[in-house]
Amino acid sequence: MGWSITIDNPVLGQYDISDRVLNIKTSENLDNKSDTFTVECKNISEVHKYAKIDVLKDGVKKYSGYILNQQDSDQGYKNTTFECVDWSDILHNRIIAKTYTNDDSFQGKPDLILKDILTLKVPEVTTINIRECSTIIDRIYFPYDSVMKALDRILEFIPEWHWYIDANKDFHFFKDYETDGPNIDSSKILHRTLRVQYIGENPANRVWIIGAKQSSPNYIEEYFTGDGVQRVFKLAYEPNFTEIYVDGVLKNSKLESNDDGNQDFLINKGEKVFYIPDNVATPFTGTIKARYRPTIQVIDYFENYNNIQTYGLFEKAIKNKDITDKASARQFGKAEIKKRTEDKRIISFSTTEESIAIGQRCDVNIVTNEWNVVGKFLVKSISRDIRPYNLRTNNPVPVISSVVMEELI
Repeated sequence: MGWSITIDNPVLGQYDISDRVLNIKTSENLDNKSDTFTVECKNISEVHKYAKIDVLKDGVKKYSGYILNQQDSDQGYKNTTFECVDWSDILHNRIIAKTYTNDDSFQGKPDLILKDILTLKVPEVTTINIRECSTIIDRIYFPYDSVMKALDRILEFIPEWHWYIDANKDFHFFKDYETDGPNIDSSKILHRTLRVQYIGENPANRVWIIGAKQSSPNYIEEYFTGDGVQRVFKLAYEPNFTEIYVDGVLKNSKLESNDDGNQDFLINKGEKVFYIPDNVATPFTGTIKARYRPTIQVIDYFENYNNIQTYGLFEKAIKNKDITDKASARQFGKAEIKKRTEDKRIISFSTTEESIAIGQRCDVNIVTNEWNVVGKFLVKSISRDIRPYNLRTNNPVPVISSVVMEELI
């Protein structure tokens, strides 16, 4: 059956352009903002911008998305290049405004939260291949975030998880790897294309976690002596839900931004003070009590002691407003330390192996006089150069894939 390329134009209808395609270049990536592919054609007379495009091989859909840009040029014939994006691009264009907690029906589980977001905001994307995730996110609020940003924020808590949207618009979400792929040895790598990198991701062996500011669930009380002169009283913490008493009697008080000219006390949260305003002619005497819930902020750090001893100290501070307690900070900090102190090998090469796909775990065994690359690797990205037919012989041309893999630790 070979390659088949069709365009579904919402205005002009459907077109089969298989016999006019010269070249297809694709780029597939795990955890990517949107994958891209280009389709170069000849003798296209219509404008197909924003039309849907599908690329099939032997009846199986391989690539799908919509045409973002179209460029026509004179090369002795009319040459047209369609620049296309896959369906993950729509995650940028949907907005979510919702709070999830560990005591609602989604239980703080990332897989259930993702399914709910996609069902609500991106119903054209299915969730068949979202796997169960046992991690619990205590609380996360999306204040009119794009679905893509919401996804990024969820993944901050679970950096070992990955995702992509396939050509059939199904969302894949999995830990470490999705399936086992082909074994890779020297015979499957095209001559002189192997590259090996030894890298760490923005290395840090001590990570400071700065969480959200929030009011404590518990009230505290502070006492002052009113002498008939003093008007300003300094608090130990930034106050919330403040009540002020004089000799046990509750007085009128408001934030100074809400002053109506009739208050006994005004409160400046940022400066951590309350004061007697000018509309009160004589300052109060007696015992003044301020009862309030102080603002607290989770600040903690986590470190890899052995790594510090070996390489010296590398610190990083990470602010995350979704962290509201020590348990969340501990969960997030441990994930960051693991990610930032593990050195990984990144290998890249070109191959004609057709079964290789993103999300696969491959056993790599490249052992020669010069190379010793052995281990399990995750396929992170694949770029393919596809020529459906040789222009001279009209026979299929082998597909060359440029592959990037990351070592699984």
